[in-house]
Amino acid sequence: MAFDRDALLAKLRKLKAMTTAAGCTEAEALRAAEIMGRLLDEHGMSADEITADQYVEEPTDTRRRRRNRVEAVWSVVAWYCDCAMFIQINDDGRHAVYFGVEPRPTIARYLHDIVEDTAAWAIAEFRRGAFYKARRTAKTRKAAVDTFVEGFISGLLRKLALKKSAPINPAIRDAAAAELKRVRSLSPQRALAPLKRAARFDDARAAGASAGYRTEINDGVGQAVPVALIGSD
Repeated sequence: MAFDRDALLAKLRKLKAMTTAAGCTEAEALRAAEIMGRLLDEHGMSADEITADQYVEEPTDTRRRRRNRVEAVWSVVAWYCDCAMFIQINDDGRHAVYFGVEPRPTIARYLHDIVEDTAAWAIAEFRRGAFYKARRTAKTRKAAVDTFVEGFISGLLRKLALKKSAPINPAIRDAAAAELKRVRSLSPQRALAPLKRAARFDDARAAGASAGYRTEINDGVGQAVPVALIGSD
């Protein structure tokens, strides 16, 4: 019979916490240790698994009916916060869920909201500009925005790489990705086709890169989450 691993781990951790130092009698502590040992044996688990990192999911409120290139920002956020990310699709649309050991997913959630808002603001500003308005067809206007977004992501990536206070740790991300694969059955997402590079859109790419790089990520003393201000020097 299948068992709920997470529920079992929660029970084992409660049993492990029942010690004389925590206020239990010696008899209660011994009984808890016996039950814990029996459960570990029954399920072929080791005591190390009880103290292993506890992974959490942190869903976001961003929901889209269709895929677009801004979603690439989500992977950048996961990279910066050393956690994994998957896209959940429900009746409300598509949204990112960050997965990892706390506080990484919580920080990713806040940074996600900041970057999403910044990207939306930057795209709106770009659409009000002369370059976008000079495009004469819906197709070329879409290409201009897509190129701007591509530039925005590259600029943001450069800024985050500079602002990262601790080295990016691929081992932590790989561990989160492996655990995510173990606990969830996820269908692979086909990547959007890469943009064809056209010199006439170079100004859009440069404008996007500038906007992305100007996103200021401040890890202030005493702050639990990053704060971003676009256009700050």
